This record gives sequence, C-alpha cells and structure tokens, in this order.
Amino acid sequence: IEEGGYLVVNSPCEVYIRGDFSNSGSKNIGTGTIIFDGKTPQNITGNMIFNNVIMNNPTEILINEGDEKTNFTVKSILRVKQGHLKTGNRLTLYSDDKQTAIISSKGEGEISGKVTCQRYNPGVYGYHYISMPVYGASVSEIRDDIKDEIVWGQDYSAYKTGTLSNLWYYNETNVSKELHPETGLSIDEQLKMNGWIAPSGPQVIMDKMKGYSVVLPAGTGLEVSGEVNNGDITANLTYTNSGNHSVDGWNFVGNPYPSFIDIEAAEGWHWENVDKAI
Repeated sequence: IEEGGYLVVNSPCEVYIRGDFSNSGSKNIGTGTIIFDGKTPQNITGNMIFNNVIMNNPTEILINEGDEKTNFTVKSILRVKQGHLKTGNRLTLYSDDKQTAIISSKGEGEISGKVTCQRYNPGVYGYHYISMPVYGASVSEIRDDIKDEIVWGQDYSAYKTGTLSNLWYYNETNVSKELHPETGLSIDEQLKMNGWIAPSGPQVIMDKMKGYSVVLPAGTGLEVSGEVNNGDITANLTYTNSGNHSVDGWNFVGNPYPSFIDIEAAEGWHWENVDKAI
C-alpha cells in the first residue's frame, strides 16, 4: 500500500495475502479478517492495525524484517494456524473499552519474539486482579501505569498504619495470627489478609501463573512486553497448616496465557483437591 493509499476490509470479508505485505498508507485495515496464506516466507513491514489475523503459512512470516518503523497491531483475534510467526518485537495485542485482543488457542503454529500485551480497565478505581501473559516482564513495566505508589516489600501481616502498597501478590505460607479489625471483616478473612506481600523492588520478575492485586484508576490500562507464554505451565501450590483450616491453602493463581480460559469447559480440566471456583 503506497503513501496516501488505503485498504479497508470490513467484516465479514476476508482478504488472502500470499506474498510480502508493505504498508505506507492508512494504518487502519478495517473490521474484517486478513489471512497471510503464502507457501514461502513472507515479510510484513509498515504501520498497520488489523481486526482479525490468521497466519496460515507453513514456513515462516516475519514482521519488521529490515524496517524498524513497523508496528503490527491486532484488535481482536490472532491465530497462528501453522508455521512460525517471528514478531520482530513489533506485535501488539490492543485493548480498549470495547475489546481486548487475544491469541487464539486453536492455532498449531509457533510464535517467537516479544509481544506487547495491553489490558484496559474501563471499570472503577480500585484493586484489580491480573497475571502476566508474557514471561520475563518486571514490575518496572507496570509501575508507571498504576495508581499511587508501591511500598516495596510491605508485609500486610505487619501493617499498622500509613500507606498501603498498590501492588501485592499472595504468600500462602505466611500464617501470621495478626488481626486487622479496622477492615470490618470476619476473623477468618482478617487472617487470610496476612498472606499479602508487596514485591521487593522494580526489578522483580512477575512469575508465570502468579496472581497480582493492583490498583488501577478507571479509564487506564497496563502494558507489558515479552515472549508469550505457551504450552503446559505448572504452578507450585502450597498448603500450610496454621491450625485454622478455613484460612489455609489459599493460592492466588492467574491465567498465564494471552487468551481467555473457560473454567466451565467440558474438557481440559482435572480437579483434584481443588475447589472448582474463581
């Protein structure tokens, strides 16, 4: 697409591209589906925003090959049906108040290179639960996106007064008996709160499958970059006996994929000594 030109593909239309694709024109490609369907390696350069994209090349597709100004943004669904997608660290999964882009779990292909994942919060100000869809992202990547300050290393079981951190993870092994009656919660709920710990510093890597509680203002979002999590991922769960079984065994586990999960799905789940609940 030459400078000043445009290509608009609106739903339910599809366009198949079997060679290289370069865009110097309008970046908005429309609400339809673009299918990269070549049989030999394809290069993609330029600034562009797609709705749905299917990568169906049995060899490889290269984003940003030789062009540092390339930005490849997906607003809805990216499916790597087969082959190898090399992102060139220029692929973004977009999020706004209407939708959040995902990578389809139905693809059999491979993705390498960093992906930037966005998550918009259209709701209310307050604590929200998140987890990382990429690996290698540090706390510093979201530090500027969240409200107020992180109190590094804060242990809620030792909290009395003052500033509370705006970012926490949960440590089930912390079995402190400290109560927090000012919260208005039951004794059991107060004891559960003692597991909340703030990261020790901005360099801390946010682990796969670890859940985090973070303060987000309404109308803002988070953005992290890294290689996307894929395949089987294991979380090491703990059960620490504090003498009060109702507050023991709570592990804060998050979705590690840049895709939605369905806890009600008929297949793919094996529940053993775990309550089927979110």
